[in-house]
Amino acid sequence: MPNAPKTPLRNIRVPDAEWLTAKAALLAKGRNLTDTLRHELRSHVGPIRIERHVDDTTYWVVLDDRAPFDQPEYDNPDDAVTEAARRYKQILETTEEDR
Repeated sequence: MPNAPKTPLRNIRVPDAEWLTAKAALLAKGRNLTDTLRHELRSHVGPIRIERHVDDTTYWVVLDDRAPFDQPEYDNPDDAVTEAARRYKQILETTEEDR
């Protein structure tokens, strides 16, 4: 939902030639940059996600769809990102060992 409340605005640096060319290509396909970027970001997520706690001040790192109630809470989103990266790395290493 565009401009939804509590959806933070993000800034990225992309050269004009890449941005405008991608925008034109996506427009020709009936798509837009925002939806395409969000889809691409989600494609890298895997089974781990970071959720904001109902108190709106702390974060949980959740694996799959297990209830996060037993998960530690992180006051700092960067700490939650670090923990999610650690868990995701474990999953990748386990997957590589299975090959």
